[in-house]
Amino acid sequence: MNLALVNRDFGRGAGTAGYAVGLADWLAQQGHTVTVFASRVRGRLPDGVVLRRLPPVRGGTRGALALARAVGAIDFTAYDLVQTLDRVPGGDVYRAGGGAHAAWVKARGRGGWNPRHALTVALERRAARRARVVVCNSVMAARDVRRHLGVERARLRVVRNGVDTTRFRGSADRVRGRRRLGLPESGRIVLFMAHGWERKGLSATYAAFRLVATAADHLVIAGIERHESHWKRHLSDPRVIWHGHATEPERLLGLADVLCVPTLYDAAANTTLEALACGVPVVTTVFDGSAEVVPEAAWVVHRPQDVASVAEALDAALAANDASRERCREVARSWPVSRNGRAMEAIYEELANG
Repeated sequence: MNLALVNRDFGRGAGTAGYAVGLADWLAQQGHTVTVFASRVRGRLPDGVVLRRLPPVRGGTRGALALARAVGAIDFTAYDLVQTLDRVPGGDVYRAGGGAHAAWVKARGRGGWNPRHALTVALERRAARRARVVVCNSVMAARDVRRHLGVERARLRVVRNGVDTTRFRGSADRVRGRRRLGLPESGRIVLFMAHGWERKGLSATYAAFRLVATAADHLVIAGIERHESHWKRHLSDPRVIWHGHATEPERLLGLADVLCVPTLYDAAANTTLEALACGVPVVTTVFDGSAEVVPEAAWVVHRPQDVASVAEALDAALAANDASRERCREVARSWPVSRNGRAMEAIYEELANG
């Protein structure tokens, strides 16, 4: 098939940009013609994938509107199917990778609605209602999209993200690996790795860590955060290690004893599945769609901002034995990248034949 994929960003890394380039790569390997429409590309695109540049757009409200206008002006008639991965109308398939923005605003619980939130929801609604199929990456996200965007069940598909188990597989020599990354060689490591630390629950993680950790344990904080200096002023425990952006997250995950990310809302955190692939227990919440596959119910928190609940889950995860860690790996092995690709390909074929 001749396919077009539309997203503001494409490139190796976290989030939708990383997922998009992985999907393009897999589809091209299956013999499809794949054209990527993007404003920004990090690194090189996979072999056989064609790039069509969209105009540069900034973030925020103006950028979202500019992107929607740019995509609306494209003539897609040469393509068999178009998939949008950003909040823009125009695709036969719309992947709601962030779930429903209204659900995040509700989960945040403060500040209320403002024009930016209203615009984001309006763009999501237009993209979802004009698509023939809306793809969600968890059952939770599908439920939220149905409730907040008015998408009927017949047009919804749940296609969970895949994980590269050859890349995310843990560390054979944890002491040596820690030494290479400048981490303590002894003691347990609780890893918080995320972009957007308020939403992903850093405050609760820090407080819970201080309740259950020993003097030899460390909390490693990694990721990109606009207000990093604010967090560094307020999280003063000497056992906290500030790692910065993890350019090779598989190495850091493979050295952790637990990943703790008690998120307020995440349609399906890739990091959750990547940690499981490394055999690392994950403390997350029922508001992370990936919690649907976490093998131990005791690791999943129902009240993200309740420090006692997070501490209890963290304590249980730190006590995980080898059998629990192997169950983590088994879960991840059941969700390879190829499973996601085959499911997306089946949707394209369904629409092409239908």
